[in-house]
Amino acid sequence: MATNLVLIENDIRKMLIERVKPKGIEVKGKVLCKCVAVVDDEVFKAVKQPRVQEKLTLAAGKVYNATVDKIAKDLMVFDKIYVRTPDPDERYKIIQKLEISVKKQLADLEKKGVAAANMVWQQMQKDQAELQAFKIKMGMKIAKDAIELTGLAVSAVGTGGLALIPASLELARVTFRMGRLIAKLAKDADKTQKNITKNLAKLQKSYNANKKNALGAKETGKTILNKVFGSDYTKTISSVKADNKIYLNKLIDIDQKADTMSGALDKLLKQMQKISKTPEGKSSAKVKKQITSIETKVNNLLSKISNLNTKLDGGRDFQKNTDDALNELENMKTDKWKKIQAGAAFVTDVVLAVEDPTELSDWFEAAVGQLETLVEEEQVRMGAPVG
Repeated sequence: MATNLVLIENDIRKMLIERVKPKGIEVKGKVLCKCVAVVDDEVFKAVKQPRVQEKLTLAAGKVYNATVDKIAKDLMVFDKIYVRTPDPDERYKIIQKLEISVKKQLADLEKKGVAAANMVWQQMQKDQAELQAFKIKMGMKIAKDAIELTGLAVSAVGTGGLALIPASLELARVTFRMGRLIAKLAKDADKTQKNITKNLAKLQKSYNANKKNALGAKETGKTILNKVFGSDYTKTISSVKADNKIYLNKLIDIDQKADTMSGALDKLLKQMQKISKTPEGKSSAKVKKQITSIETKVNNLLSKISNLNTKLDGGRDFQKNTDDALNELENMKTDKWKKIQAGAAFVTDVVLAVEDPTELSDWFEAAVGQLETLVEEEQVRMGAPVG
């Protein structure tokens, strides 16, 4: 004889609606999930039925709960996007994308839930030799094809300050992305510049040791470099020239990213000014405080970018001085080696030494998200329609 142990039996649709309470996307269809283990009654002589059922349920339930949590989170995110999307075609795409994703996750759950319970059973067999003669039959069935997502007739883009949130969020994300890129590029540029400075010091040391021979020589240019200073000297010059070109390209890239970031921050300031003029912005002290907080951070980061631009100018000066010195080393007469004799290009600190722009940039998305919540709460208090 065998006993059917019911491990899970739930309507996933009902759970999603209760947990998320979507405003724009309607979840239709009864999405029953049933997980059953068929166990030989002889097993219960070694392990009590409640204990077997508990272990298998915990294993399958862990996968089940993780999947439902993920679907609920996806529904919440897509629902927020849906109610703020004015284009009917784009709305349809949002629903289709979510429905495909949900059905795939449910199909994966059927397999993973069974696999998790089977693994626990196999472990039980290892722990208790008397169970090794028995097999269990696991099965999970979800009515995944029954689920249907449709769009409700709700306001497309929200009202008041809520309508301005999506653009603000996108600007915050641009700030975040550019800040990360700038920080990485700047660290790379600093590393390259340190390497250039180290090799320039080697060149200066070699020059000082051999400059009497160099100044008395009749040859010029590359001929004297090889004859007086040796092949390692010319190789070092080539290495510095290559690094110096890479360094300049990094400076240009940083400059472009900083411009993009600065433009996004300027636009974000304007968005905050617009939100402050909405009914929610005027009536709610919390909304006003959050707007002021964001504006302060924006101005702080704009100041950091201004400091960065000053450092970039110093980097360009360093790069040009280095380039001039190398050209004179390779191409001019010994008595014209102004840079190398003066050592002008070699006395330098790392001039970029960037202040990490991600310090504040990764703050913005969370801050704008909190602003959205406060605006929604104020709309509810005022009795205005939300979403």
